[in-house]
Amino acid sequence: MVNTLKPGTAYSKPLYLDQDNVFLKANEKITQSDIERLAKWNISYVLCDGEVVKGNPKTSFDDSFLESASDEQQKSLQEIQANLKATYKNKSSFQSFMMEAEKSLTEAYTEIYNKKPYQISLIRNLAEKLTDQLNQCPYCFMPVCFPNNRVNVVLHVITASLYGSILANALGYSRPRINELVQGMLLMDIGMQEIPEGILNKPEPLTDSDKKRIQRHPIMGYQLLTQEAKVKNVIATVSLEHQEHYDGTGYPRALKSDKVSEFSKIAQIADSFTAIIENKPYRKKKLPYEAMKELLALGIYRYDPKFLKEFLGALSIYPIGSVVELSDNSVGIVVGSVKEKPMRPVILLMRDESQRKIDKPRFVHLLHQTDKYILKAHSPVDLGLMLEAELAALLKVL
Repeated sequence: MVNTLKPGTAYSKPLYLDQDNVFLKANEKITQSDIERLAKWNISYVLCDGEVVKGNPKTSFDDSFLESASDEQQKSLQEIQANLKATYKNKSSFQSFMMEAEKSLTEAYTEIYNKKPYQISLIRNLAEKLTDQLNQCPYCFMPVCFPNNRVNVVLHVITASLYGSILANALGYSRPRINELVQGMLLMDIGMQEIPEGILNKPEPLTDSDKKRIQRHPIMGYQLLTQEAKVKNVIATVSLEHQEHYDGTGYPRALKSDKVSEFSKIAQIADSFTAIIENKPYRKKKLPYEAMKELLALGIYRYDPKFLKEFLGALSIYPIGSVVELSDNSVGIVVGSVKEKPMRPVILLMRDESQRKIDKPRFVHLLHQTDKYILKAHSPVDLGLMLEAELAALLKVL
Protein backbone atom coordinates (compact mmCIF):
# COMPACT_ATOMS: atom_id res chain seq x y z
CA MET A 1 0.00 0.00 0.00
CA VAL A 2 1.14 3.54 -0.73
CA ASN A 3 0.76 4.58 2.92
CA THR A 4 3.55 2.12 3.83
CA LEU A 5 6.09 3.69 1.45
CA LYS A 6 8.83 5.75 3.07
CA PRO A 7 11.13 8.39 1.50
CA GLY A 8 14.66 7.07 0.99
CA THR A 9 13.53 3.43 0.57
CA ALA A 10 14.35 1.49 -2.60
CA TYR A 11 13.29 -1.95 -3.86
CA SER A 12 15.30 -4.60 -5.68
CA LYS A 13 12.72 -4.69 -8.49
CA PRO A 14 10.67 -1.92 -10.17
CA LEU A 15 7.48 -0.47 -8.67
CA TYR A 16 4.55 -0.62 -11.10
CA LEU A 17 1.39 1.50 -11.24
CA ASP A 18 -0.22 -1.36 -13.13
CA GLN A 19 0.87 -4.31 -15.24
CA ASP A 20 2.39 -2.11 -17.98
CA ASN A 21 3.50 1.14 -16.33
CA VAL A 22 6.68 1.45 -14.25
CA PHE A 23 6.53 4.07 -11.50
CA LEU A 24 10.09 3.69 -10.17
CA LYS A 25 13.04 1.62 -11.41
CA ALA A 26 14.75 -1.01 -9.32
CA ASN A 27 17.16 0.44 -6.73
CA GLU A 28 15.72 3.94 -7.22
CA LYS A 29 14.99 5.77 -3.98
CA ILE A 30 11.42 6.82 -3.20
CA THR A 31 11.12 10.56 -2.51
CA GLN A 32 8.45 12.48 -0.63
CA SER A 33 7.39 14.05 -3.94
CA ASP A 34 6.84 10.52 -5.38
CA ILE A 35 4.50 9.71 -2.49
CA GLU A 36 2.68 13.04 -2.85
CA ARG A 37 2.28 12.41 -6.59
CA LEU A 38 0.64 9.03 -5.93
CA ALA A 39 -1.74 10.69 -3.46
CA LYS A 40 -2.58 13.37 -6.02
CA TRP A 41 -3.42 10.64 -8.55
CA ASN A 42 -5.59 8.86 -5.92
CA ILE A 43 -3.44 5.71 -6.21
CA SER A 44 -3.61 3.53 -3.09
CA TYR A 45 -1.50 0.57 -4.27
CA VAL A 46 1.66 0.01 -6.31
CA LEU A 47 2.92 -3.39 -7.48
CA CYS A 48 6.36 -4.81 -6.67
CA ASP A 49 7.71 -8.34 -6.22
CA GLY A 50 11.13 -7.14 -5.04
CA GLU A 51 12.54 -6.62 -1.57
CA VAL A 52 13.64 -3.50 0.27
CA VAL A 53 17.27 -2.72 -0.60
CA LYS A 54 19.44 -2.60 2.49
CA GLY A 55 22.23 -0.06 2.77
CA ASN A 56 22.64 2.78 0.30
CA PRO A 57 20.61 2.14 -2.90
CA LYS A 58 22.29 2.72 -6.25
CA THR A 59 22.15 6.19 -7.67
CA SER A 60 23.18 7.85 -10.91
CA PHE A 61 25.03 10.50 -8.92
CA ASP A 62 28.72 10.25 -8.13
CA ASP A 63 28.78 8.22 -4.90
CA SER A 64 31.78 10.02 -3.40
CA PHE A 65 29.73 12.44 -1.31
CA LEU A 66 26.59 10.42 -0.58
CA GLU A 67 27.78 8.87 2.66
CA SER A 68 28.12 12.30 4.27
CA ALA A 69 25.05 13.84 2.59
CA SER A 70 21.97 14.38 4.73
CA ASP A 71 18.59 12.85 3.88
CA GLU A 72 17.47 16.28 2.72
CA GLN A 73 20.45 16.61 0.38
CA GLN A 74 19.90 13.14 -1.06
CA LYS A 75 16.24 13.96 -1.56
CA SER A 76 17.18 17.09 -3.51
CA LEU A 77 19.43 15.02 -5.76
CA GLN A 78 16.63 12.58 -6.46
CA GLU A 79 14.29 15.49 -7.25
CA ILE A 80 16.75 16.85 -9.81
CA GLN A 81 16.73 13.51 -11.59
CA ALA A 82 12.94 13.43 -11.48
CA ASN A 83 12.75 16.99 -12.87
CA LEU A 84 15.08 16.09 -15.73
CA LYS A 85 13.13 12.96 -16.63
CA ALA A 86 9.80 14.77 -16.45
CA THR A 87 11.12 17.62 -18.60
CA TYR A 88 12.27 15.38 -21.41
CA LYS A 89 9.20 13.18 -21.20
CA ASN A 90 6.98 16.25 -21.68
CA LYS A 91 9.24 18.36 -23.93
CA SER A 92 7.15 17.80 -27.06
CA SER A 93 3.96 18.83 -25.30
CA PHE A 94 5.72 21.96 -24.01
CA GLN A 95 6.81 22.88 -27.53
CA SER A 96 3.24 22.40 -28.76
CA PHE A 97 2.06 24.62 -25.90
CA MET A 98 4.49 27.35 -26.96
CA MET A 99 3.11 27.36 -30.50
CA GLU A 100 -0.49 27.43 -29.29
CA ALA A 101 0.30 30.13 -26.72
CA GLU A 102 1.96 32.33 -29.34
CA LYS A 103 -1.08 32.06 -31.59
CA SER A 104 -3.55 32.71 -28.76
CA LEU A 105 -1.67 35.67 -27.30
CA THR A 106 -1.05 37.25 -30.70
CA GLU A 107 -4.79 37.19 -31.27
CA ALA A 108 -5.39 38.75 -27.84
CA TYR A 109 -2.90 41.57 -28.49
CA THR A 110 -4.45 42.29 -31.88
CA GLU A 111 -8.07 42.24 -30.68
CA ILE A 112 -7.45 44.39 -27.61
CA TYR A 113 -5.29 46.90 -29.50
CA ASN A 114 -7.97 47.22 -32.20
CA LYS A 115 -10.57 47.75 -29.46
CA LYS A 116 -12.58 44.69 -30.40
CA PRO A 117 -14.48 42.56 -27.85
CA TYR A 118 -12.17 40.01 -26.23
CA GLN A 119 -12.82 37.38 -23.56
CA ILE A 120 -10.13 38.14 -21.01
CA SER A 121 -10.86 34.77 -19.39
CA LEU A 122 -8.80 33.30 -22.25
CA ILE A 123 -5.71 34.97 -20.79
CA ARG A 124 -6.52 33.51 -17.40
CA ASN A 125 -6.76 30.06 -19.00
CA LEU A 126 -3.47 30.59 -20.83
CA ALA A 127 -1.78 31.56 -17.55
CA GLU A 128 -3.12 28.38 -15.92
CA LYS A 129 -1.75 26.27 -18.77
CA LEU A 130 1.66 27.92 -18.47
CA THR A 131 1.78 27.12 -14.76
CA ASP A 132 0.76 23.54 -15.54
CA GLN A 133 3.64 23.28 -18.02
CA LEU A 134 6.14 24.19 -15.30
CA ASN A 135 4.65 21.49 -13.05
CA GLN A 136 4.74 18.83 -15.76
CA CYS A 137 7.98 19.97 -17.41
CA PRO A 138 9.96 21.56 -14.54
CA TYR A 139 12.99 22.61 -16.61
CA CYS A 140 11.07 23.68 -19.72
CA PHE A 141 12.60 27.15 -19.38
CA MET A 142 16.02 25.75 -20.39
CA PRO A 143 17.02 27.16 -23.81
CA VAL A 144 17.52 23.63 -25.16
CA CYS A 145 13.76 22.99 -24.74
CA PHE A 146 12.72 25.79 -27.08
CA PRO A 147 11.78 24.68 -30.61
CA ASN A 148 13.58 27.51 -32.44
CA ASN A 149 15.37 30.83 -32.04
CA ARG A 150 12.56 33.04 -33.31
CA VAL A 151 11.86 36.10 -31.21
CA ASN A 152 8.91 38.49 -31.22
CA VAL A 153 7.06 40.48 -28.59
CA VAL A 154 4.60 37.70 -27.81
CA LEU A 155 7.20 34.92 -27.52
CA HIS A 156 9.28 37.22 -25.34
CA VAL A 157 6.52 37.73 -22.76
CA ILE A 158 5.64 34.03 -22.70
CA THR A 159 9.27 33.12 -21.98
CA ALA A 160 9.59 35.92 -19.41
CA SER A 161 6.43 34.59 -17.73
CA LEU A 162 8.13 31.21 -17.26
CA TYR A 163 11.03 32.87 -15.45
CA GLY A 164 8.61 35.06 -13.51
CA SER A 165 6.80 31.93 -12.32
CA ILE A 166 10.07 30.42 -11.12
CA LEU A 167 10.83 33.54 -9.08
CA ALA A 168 7.28 33.70 -7.70
CA ASN A 169 7.51 30.05 -6.66
CA ALA A 170 10.83 30.75 -4.91
CA LEU A 171 9.11 33.59 -3.05
CA GLY A 172 6.43 31.16 -1.83
CA TYR A 173 3.52 32.51 -3.87
CA SER A 174 0.30 30.49 -3.93
CA ARG A 175 -1.02 29.04 -7.20
CA PRO A 176 -3.78 31.72 -7.55
CA ARG A 177 -1.27 34.50 -6.96
CA ILE A 178 1.18 33.05 -9.50
CA ASN A 179 -1.68 32.88 -11.97
CA GLU A 180 -2.43 36.58 -11.52
CA LEU A 181 1.24 37.45 -11.93
CA VAL A 182 1.47 35.42 -15.14
CA GLN A 183 -1.64 37.12 -16.55
CA GLY A 184 0.01 40.48 -15.92
CA MET A 185 3.28 39.40 -17.50
CA LEU A 186 1.61 37.88 -20.56
CA LEU A 187 -0.10 41.22 -21.18
CA MET A 188 2.70 43.57 -20.11
CA ASP A 189 3.95 44.42 -23.62
CA ILE A 190 0.61 44.96 -25.31
CA GLY A 191 1.52 48.65 -25.64
CA MET A 192 4.29 47.60 -28.06
CA GLN A 193 1.54 47.19 -30.65
CA GLU A 194 1.84 50.95 -31.05
CA ILE A 195 5.53 50.71 -32.08
CA PRO A 196 6.27 50.34 -35.82
CA GLU A 197 8.11 47.20 -36.94
CA GLY A 198 10.81 49.43 -38.40
CA ILE A 199 11.75 50.57 -34.89
CA LEU A 200 11.37 47.16 -33.23
CA ASN A 201 13.59 45.47 -35.84
CA LYS A 202 16.10 48.28 -36.25
CA PRO A 203 19.66 46.86 -36.48
CA GLU A 204 21.33 50.17 -35.67
CA PRO A 205 21.14 52.26 -32.46
CA LEU A 206 17.76 53.87 -31.78
CA THR A 207 17.37 57.62 -32.14
CA ASP A 208 16.11 59.77 -29.26
CA SER A 209 12.77 59.93 -31.06
CA ASP A 210 12.63 56.11 -31.28
CA LYS A 211 13.42 55.77 -27.57
CA LYS A 212 10.71 58.26 -26.56
CA ARG A 213 8.20 56.32 -28.63
CA ILE A 214 9.16 53.00 -27.01
CA GLN A 215 9.04 54.56 -23.56
CA ARG A 216 5.36 55.32 -24.07
CA HIS A 217 4.44 51.64 -24.40
CA PRO A 218 3.82 51.00 -20.64
CA ILE A 219 1.23 53.79 -20.43
CA MET A 220 -0.36 52.74 -23.71
CA GLY A 221 -0.55 49.15 -22.47
CA TYR A 222 -2.06 50.13 -19.13
CA GLN A 223 -4.73 52.22 -20.85
CA LEU A 224 -5.62 49.42 -23.25
CA LEU A 225 -5.87 46.88 -20.44
CA THR A 226 -7.94 49.00 -18.07
CA GLN A 227 -10.16 50.81 -20.58
CA GLU A 228 -10.61 48.22 -23.35
CA ALA A 229 -9.92 44.80 -21.85
CA LYS A 230 -11.26 45.72 -18.38
CA VAL A 231 -8.65 43.66 -16.55
CA LYS A 232 -8.07 44.01 -12.82
CA ASN A 233 -5.74 46.82 -11.83
CA VAL A 234 -3.29 44.44 -10.12
CA ILE A 235 -2.80 42.74 -13.50
CA ALA A 236 -2.71 45.89 -15.63
CA THR A 237 -0.19 47.55 -13.30
CA VAL A 238 2.49 45.09 -14.46
CA SER A 239 2.30 46.68 -17.89
CA LEU A 240 2.57 50.16 -16.39
CA GLU A 241 5.51 49.45 -14.05
CA HIS A 242 7.68 46.72 -15.57
CA GLN A 243 10.20 49.26 -16.91
CA GLU A 244 10.65 51.12 -13.62
CA HIS A 245 13.98 50.82 -11.74
CA TYR A 246 14.80 50.28 -8.08
CA ASP A 247 16.59 53.65 -7.89
CA GLY A 248 13.87 55.60 -9.69
CA THR A 249 15.67 55.96 -13.05
CA GLY A 250 13.19 53.87 -15.03
CA TYR A 251 10.12 54.89 -17.01
CA PRO A 252 7.37 56.01 -17.50
CA ARG A 253 6.96 57.54 -14.01
CA ALA A 254 10.47 57.22 -12.48
CA LEU A 255 9.05 55.36 -9.47
CA LYS A 256 11.39 54.15 -6.73
CA SER A 257 11.09 50.59 -5.49
CA ASP A 258 8.83 51.25 -2.51
CA LYS A 259 6.20 52.61 -4.94
CA VAL A 260 6.36 49.61 -7.30
CA SER A 261 4.15 46.52 -6.91
CA GLU A 262 5.65 43.10 -6.13
CA PHE A 263 4.34 41.70 -9.40
CA SER A 264 6.14 44.47 -11.29
CA LYS A 265 9.39 43.84 -9.40
CA ILE A 266 9.26 40.19 -10.49
CA ALA A 267 8.43 41.19 -14.06
CA GLN A 268 11.38 43.63 -14.15
CA ILE A 269 13.86 40.85 -13.39
CA ALA A 270 12.33 38.15 -15.60
CA ASP A 271 11.80 40.60 -18.49
CA SER A 272 15.44 41.78 -18.37
CA PHE A 273 16.90 38.27 -18.07
CA THR A 274 14.81 37.01 -20.99
CA ALA A 275 15.75 39.98 -23.18
CA ILE A 276 19.47 39.37 -22.64
CA ILE A 277 19.35 35.68 -23.67
CA GLU A 278 17.32 36.46 -26.83
CA ASN A 279 18.61 37.40 -30.25
CA LYS A 280 18.06 41.07 -31.04
CA PRO A 281 18.25 42.91 -34.40
CA TYR A 282 21.28 44.80 -33.09
CA ARG A 283 23.10 41.95 -31.26
CA LYS A 284 23.30 38.20 -30.80
CA LYS A 285 21.85 36.54 -27.74
CA LYS A 286 24.07 36.16 -24.68
CA LEU A 287 24.66 33.11 -22.53
CA PRO A 288 22.43 32.67 -19.45
CA TYR A 289 25.54 33.13 -17.27
CA GLU A 290 26.26 36.47 -18.96
CA ALA A 291 22.64 37.47 -18.43
CA MET A 292 22.74 36.64 -14.72
CA LYS A 293 26.06 38.45 -14.33
CA GLU A 294 24.59 41.52 -16.03
CA LEU A 295 21.54 41.50 -13.75
CA LEU A 296 23.77 41.28 -10.68
CA ALA A 297 25.95 44.14 -11.93
CA LEU A 298 22.88 46.33 -12.44
CA GLY A 299 21.09 45.04 -9.37
CA ILE A 300 22.06 47.85 -7.03
CA TYR A 301 20.31 50.30 -9.36
CA ARG A 302 17.57 48.43 -11.20
CA TYR A 303 16.17 45.57 -9.14
CA ASP A 304 14.89 44.97 -5.64
CA PRO A 305 17.78 43.06 -3.97
CA LYS A 306 15.43 40.68 -2.15
CA PHE A 307 13.83 39.53 -5.40
CA LEU A 308 17.12 39.37 -7.28
CA LYS A 309 18.65 37.21 -4.53
CA GLU A 310 15.73 34.76 -4.78
CA PHE A 311 16.07 34.62 -8.58
CA LEU A 312 19.79 33.87 -8.23
CA GLY A 313 19.08 31.19 -5.63
CA ALA A 314 16.49 29.51 -7.85
CA LEU A 315 18.69 29.38 -10.97
CA SER A 316 22.33 29.81 -9.71
CA ILE A 317 24.96 32.17 -11.09
CA TYR A 318 25.28 29.64 -13.93
CA PRO A 319 21.54 29.26 -14.61
CA ILE A 320 20.04 25.81 -15.03
CA GLY A 321 20.59 24.81 -18.66
CA SER A 322 24.02 26.48 -18.89
CA VAL A 323 26.88 24.51 -20.47
CA VAL A 324 29.99 24.83 -18.32
CA GLU A 325 33.61 23.72 -18.27
CA LEU A 326 34.92 22.40 -14.94
CA SER A 327 38.37 22.75 -13.43
CA ASP A 328 39.30 19.17 -14.41
CA ASN A 329 38.48 19.98 -18.09
CA SER A 330 35.22 18.01 -18.07
CA VAL A 331 32.13 19.64 -19.56
CA GLY A 332 28.53 19.45 -18.41
CA ILE A 333 25.16 21.14 -18.19
CA VAL A 334 23.87 22.78 -15.00
CA VAL A 335 20.81 20.86 -13.80
CA GLY A 336 20.33 22.00 -10.23
CA SER A 337 20.83 25.06 -8.05
CA VAL A 338 21.82 25.31 -4.39
CA LYS A 339 20.05 28.37 -3.00
CA GLU A 340 22.63 29.23 -0.34
CA LYS A 341 25.61 28.54 -2.66
CA PRO A 342 24.75 29.79 -6.17
CA MET A 343 28.35 29.26 -7.34
CA ARG A 344 28.17 25.52 -6.51
CA PRO A 345 25.35 24.03 -8.62
CA VAL A 346 24.74 20.42 -9.73
CA ILE A 347 26.22 19.41 -13.10
CA LEU A 348 25.28 16.57 -15.47
CA LEU A 349 28.48 15.67 -17.31
CA MET A 350 28.54 15.60 -21.14
CA ARG A 351 32.32 15.17 -21.65
CA ASP A 352 34.90 13.67 -19.28
CA GLU A 353 38.33 15.06 -18.37
CA SER A 354 39.75 13.79 -21.69
CA GLN A 355 36.83 15.27 -23.64
CA ARG A 356 35.38 11.83 -24.32
CA LYS A 357 31.62 11.60 -24.72
CA ILE A 358 29.76 10.42 -21.61
CA ASP A 359 27.58 7.38 -22.31
CA LYS A 360 26.00 6.97 -18.85
CA PRO A 361 24.68 9.75 -16.58
CA ARG A 362 27.30 11.11 -14.19
CA PHE A 363 26.53 14.00 -11.91
CA VAL A 364 28.88 16.36 -10.09
CA HIS A 365 27.49 18.15 -7.04
CA LEU A 366 29.87 21.05 -6.51
CA LEU A 367 28.58 21.75 -3.00
CA HIS A 368 30.05 18.42 -1.89
CA GLN A 369 32.78 17.81 -4.46
CA THR A 370 34.87 20.78 -3.42
CA ASP A 371 37.94 19.70 -5.40
CA LYS A 372 36.14 20.90 -8.56
CA TYR A 373 34.80 24.26 -9.63
CA ILE A 374 33.41 25.94 -12.74
CA LEU A 375 35.99 27.57 -14.99
CA LYS A 376 33.77 29.05 -17.67
CA ALA A 377 30.36 29.02 -19.34
CA HIS A 378 30.24 28.07 -23.04
CA SER A 379 27.92 27.98 -25.99
CA PRO A 380 27.28 24.29 -26.84
CA VAL A 381 28.00 25.08 -30.49
CA ASP A 382 31.50 26.32 -29.64
CA LEU A 383 32.24 22.99 -27.94
CA GLY A 384 30.78 20.88 -30.74
CA LEU A 385 27.98 19.57 -28.53
CA MET A 386 24.74 18.38 -30.11
CA LEU A 387 23.17 19.29 -26.80
CA GLU A 388 19.54 18.36 -27.38
CA ALA A 389 20.31 14.94 -28.88
CA GLU A 390 23.11 14.08 -26.42
CA LEU A 391 21.08 15.15 -23.42
CA ALA A 392 18.09 13.13 -24.58
CA ALA A 393 20.31 10.06 -25.03
CA LEU A 394 21.69 10.38 -21.49
CA LEU A 395 18.29 10.85 -19.95
CA LYS A 396 16.97 7.69 -21.60
CA VAL A 397 19.24 5.65 -19.33
CA LEU A 398 18.82 7.84 -16.22
